[in-house]
Amino acid sequence: MFLLLFVLKKAHIGYDMRKKVIIMEQVLVAVIIILVVLIIGLSIARIQERTTEYDVFEAERKSRPYTEAEVHHHEMKFGTNAKPNNPVRVSEATEEEIRHLVLSGKKILAIKMLVEKTGMSLSDAKHRIDQY
Repeated sequence: MFLLLFVLKKAHIGYDMRKKVIIMEQVLVAVIIILVVLIIGLSIARIQERTTEYDVFEAERKSRPYTEAEVHHHEMKFGTNAKPNNPVRVSEATEEEIRHLVLSGKKILAIKMLVEKTGMSLSDAKHRIDQY
């Protein structure tokens, strides 16, 4: 910018022409600043979107029960007695349905429902149903 002004002063051009060049230069600087701000804003928005997607993914991953494959992986890695510290959670509605099935003598259906809704093993589901 200053270099251009220096060149313009050395060149013998009219005052009006210098004024136009200065205005064009200021407009160019303003456009560049706007573009930089726009690019930074879009980058920040994209980072926030990725972070939000990751947070949702992690929350879903932590809230679901362990699958048989994950339990098997833990057993292979840490020994057969090792179990994940994430107990299986059952909603109150499911708990009521299971309790109703057990009280009406339909333990097999209750075990099947527990396995389908939680992903726990048959033996764990049977043990849990026997506790009712």
